[in-house]
Amino acid sequence: MFYKCTELAFLDVSGLDTSNATDLRYMFADCLSLVNLKGWPFSIPEGTDLALMFEDCPFFEVVDRSYADTAVDADSYANVGRNDPCPCGSGKKFKNCHGRNR
Repeated sequence: MFYKCTELAFLDVSGLDTSNATDLRYMFADCLSLVNLKGWPFSIPEGTDLALMFEDCPFFEVVDRSYADTAVDADSYANVGRNDPCPCGSGKKFKNCHGRNR
């Protein structure tokens, strides 16, 4: 999607709906100027290799992606209350994370 956007430095991904995406490998690869993504996390398909997703992004280290390695299927969100912790493991309330657009 943003592959080889060499001038891309900052991006607000809070409204990005990737829930139907099947392959996000290389989504931000070779974005040589990428520094920060605002609004992380967004839905990541199971098995996505985050190392490939951000391959050759030498300045990208601002976002804490540590909890994003565990994919969560859509069924995990079905019975989550707005003020419950988000099943993705971010530590945020569901309403401020994956429940934001629901």
